[in-house]
Amino acid sequence: ADGDTVIVYNRASAEYTISGDGTEITIDGGVSFTSSSVMRVNTFANHDPLRMQTIVHVGQGTGSTTVIDEFDEVGFDSAAFDRSSVVGTVGTYDLDRTVTNVNNFWVTVDGARLHPGDYITNGTSIQMSIATQATITGTSVVVITHISENAIKPSVGFRIFQDMNGNVEYLRMCKDATTSVTQQAVVSDTKIYVKDASVLPLIDGNSEYPGVVFIGGERITYWEINTTDNYITKLRRGTLGTAVVQRITPGYLVVDGGKDQTLPATNTHTNTWYDAGSGTAADGLGIQQSSTVNANFLKACEAEVPNYRLELNDRYFAQPGYVEEDYIEVLP
Repeated sequence: ADGDTVIVYNRASAEYTISGDGTEITIDGGVSFTSSSVMRVNTFANHDPLRMQTIVHVGQGTGSTTVIDEFDEVGFDSAAFDRSSVVGTVGTYDLDRTVTNVNNFWVTVDGARLHPGDYITNGTSIQMSIATQATITGTSVVVITHISENAIKPSVGFRIFQDMNGNVEYLRMCKDATTSVTQQAVVSDTKIYVKDASVLPLIDGNSEYPGVVFIGGERITYWEINTTDNYITKLRRGTLGTAVVQRITPGYLVVDGGKDQTLPATNTHTNTWYDAGSGTAADGLGIQQSSTVNANFLKACEAEVPNYRLELNDRYFAQPGYVEEDYIEVLP
């Protein structure tokens, strides 16, 4: 139909094929194997973030030139008849980005897989070993697949909180310090029951600061926690100017917003958190590839970001009984 995507591929001389649903590999009958053979399968998923790049070269290297001396171009008996010779850098193949790790390559020469040691990296190119160069001819097909050396890391998250006095806090959102509500809680309740209270800071009456959690858009402090029955108590609701969630339902995330999650850099509010670039504020590689104090702090804990669209648009935005019946229309 108009607008459909058509994928065209050529499987001539392929040593294996993959079924349409991607669940089965069929080895070509021309491949020799026995019942004791070991087959290793490498699969690549999420290839866009990995910046996978494949370049195909034909010949003895991007730095080499083949010189052909045709009939009567050299002196008599001084060279072979119709000889050809290769000059320049043989066995070096260029890429369009700097590479350092030989383990991030998949290289074949005329279909035969090479391994680290058969080649080395050299700036923006790879260079074949002397033994490998001896197998490469002017018609050899060299296929180089490079996988970005920037490893994909777990998501990071943070909250920028400005209180009613204009003070700004930058708080890490840490999955290991996040739990969820297990029982409905209204404004008059003195306890909020959670799935696992042990992931929250252990606060008591002797603590210097209260525990702080964010539930939806509300900031709540507590001075007592019970890790046996899994609840927090001695609460103060709607602190520092946040609106009180009238009806907290099971499933709401409870996110630690205390001192342990404060970004540690002294210049958090005024400086970039990324690695600095050359002539630019950041090097362009992102927070997950940076090594600043704040970047390392964020990367130390995978983030779990609340579904604010769900929590802040709960249809029961007013506590039952708070207004007269039918005063608020509740849509299905």
